[in-house]
Amino acid sequence: MKSVKRFSALLTSIIMTFSLIIVSASDAEIKIIKEVTPETMDWSAEEVAYIDFSEIDSISLEDGAVGHGIKLLPNNGATSWKAANRLSEDGYLLFGKEANTDGGNPEKLDFGNVYFNVDVPLAEKAKTAYALKVDYYGGGIGVDAGSYITFCYNNSEKAEYTTGQYKYGSTYNSGKVESMYVLLSDANLSENVGTPKGDIRMNTWTGAQLKIRRISIVEYSPLVTPELKEVYKGPKKEIATIDFSDFSETDITNGSFAGNGLTLLTTQDTGAAMASNLMEDGYLLLGKQARQTGADSYANGAIYLKLDIAPADKGNTAYAVKVEYYGGGIGTDAGSYIDLRYNSATSSAASKRNTYGATYNSGNLEAMYFLLDNADFSETIQNSTCGADFRLETWCGNGTTTGAQLKIKSVSVVEYDPLKTSENAEKLFNVYSEGSVPTETALINANTGEYTGMTYSSAVNVYKLIDLNDIEHFVALPAYDANGLGTFGVTVSPEDTYVKNTKQAEITVYYWDVGTGNFNIEYNSSDEGAYKRTETVVLEDTKELKSHTFTLTSVAFTGAQTGGFDFKLLTRQNDFCIEKIVLTAEVKSGDVNMDGEVASEDIAALVKHLMGSEVYENTDVNGDNAVNILDLIRIKKLLAE
Repeated sequence: MKSVKRFSALLTSIIMTFSLIIVSASDAEIKIIKEVTPETMDWSAEEVAYIDFSEIDSISLEDGAVGHGIKLLPNNGATSWKAANRLSEDGYLLFGKEANTDGGNPEKLDFGNVYFNVDVPLAEKAKTAYALKVDYYGGGIGVDAGSYITFCYNNSEKAEYTTGQYKYGSTYNSGKVESMYVLLSDANLSENVGTPKGDIRMNTWTGAQLKIRRISIVEYSPLVTPELKEVYKGPKKEIATIDFSDFSETDITNGSFAGNGLTLLTTQDTGAAMASNLMEDGYLLLGKQARQTGADSYANGAIYLKLDIAPADKGNTAYAVKVEYYGGGIGTDAGSYIDLRYNSATSSAASKRNTYGATYNSGNLEAMYFLLDNADFSETIQNSTCGADFRLETWCGNGTTTGAQLKIKSVSVVEYDPLKTSENAEKLFNVYSEGSVPTETALINANTGEYTGMTYSSAVNVYKLIDLNDIEHFVALPAYDANGLGTFGVTVSPEDTYVKNTKQAEITVYYWDVGTGNFNIEYNSSDEGAYKRTETVVLEDTKELKSHTFTLTSVAFTGAQTGGFDFKLLTRQNDFCIEKIVLTAEVKSGDVNMDGEVASEDIAALVKHLMGSEVYENTDVNGDNAVNILDLIRIKKLLAE
């Protein structure tokens, strides 16, 4: 007998036919999945549970009938609620008028119901969305366009929630097997509907006899695309982190426990600042009752952490700290907080505070960030005896009987440049999946949901694409107007000054070559206005991922196009699929500090690089694959020219 499985397992096998749109010739196998709907699912997949009444010999009033992962329940109840239990000679379950054979006067019974259960453990089918399909015959006693079926099930709103009416409509007299679909988006299948204790009840009060061939059900999940996130621009950051879910609850006692570049120290064991050393369900507890010794005596406590590099290499540096925590705990409220204490260049008792705010009782994993722009990590945090660089602590309450217990999942640390005032802490921890992003580069990667330096129009949508090898990709489609013109508008971020101010650039478009249409780019320029056109690229319908690089001259990214865009990709090819766009600004020889100009500041920057006090990338000014005094000479010549 088949069972309904988790939808994640189902996705691989049936995604191929979810809302499939053939984007080229009829033999094309590349498909775009725009939306997962019950109507477009593959109802023949292995994971679909069903009962087919053409396979059933009889329905027992004592036992019902067993299908493939669905069981039809017996329901020999009151006359007005008697279950359908008659099978037609041609393999349908009769439903409604004259559909019950047990007692009473069945020819006067104009309504009825069917109860069925999904054959999986009770705990696995609660709080789950389901798609339901009913195959029926378009014809029967008294059916008309208004004949209908409703479904009753438990959800979070109420027990025995009843859906709206699913009417036969124009199919009522088709003479063929038809299908109707329902999405139980907030189901709580708990075997508690009606006297038979069913998961779902199917009802009709039409005064007609409906004929049901098959009932099918499967877990449902909508199409999920990558969550957009801004990634760090610059050399790839090495993030030090410790994840407490990697430790067992017995690991955290007195000692040190190494994560990935970050060590937890639990040997601070005196007074109110005693180190937390209790774990629960993969979280390190912080605050109330969070210590093995004196756990009931204090509502406060601390976590001590050390960055695993030599003290000489981590002092006088700006750091960002990320703390992942659980939104919920003993005594937490909107005012519960975490203090981060550290040594700074100006204070041996520097402190930053973040409150939980609205996330305190979310029940989800949350994150808070600290920016330490003048940190001095020297393993000498104030009043510490364990050699920590910083500590996280809470003193919510009066320190004895009240207070909160905060739950920490992980702590991460990364260096950052405090001179980049537009930097946000969350972005510092988003390292681009394909490596470092150079200063002169801005990109949008629809496949991973990552971007930096530029964004696209809110009218653009992201969908899933299945290629010829059944490999999944995420792609962005232009916004199409009523005349079929697709526009993918892009704005270069004002904060990305190097790219924004460039005069020459290249744009590489990674696209799926499906169809025989074409595309080009229009961009802001100083010589031909806001809509300077590039060459046109003609599609060849190879059904492969291709790329094309456009060269842009006299660039003026001033947002002058309609919508405030700096450039637009234009196409009349239906469902043109873009996987990635990379904009590369011209790198000027001699522009060591990458501010878009060659000036005296570049001489100073190169000197700092040669002296070892600063690190720059664009230092080989004369192109001889070496960085030395000759590069200084070349900068001076460039300035003279």
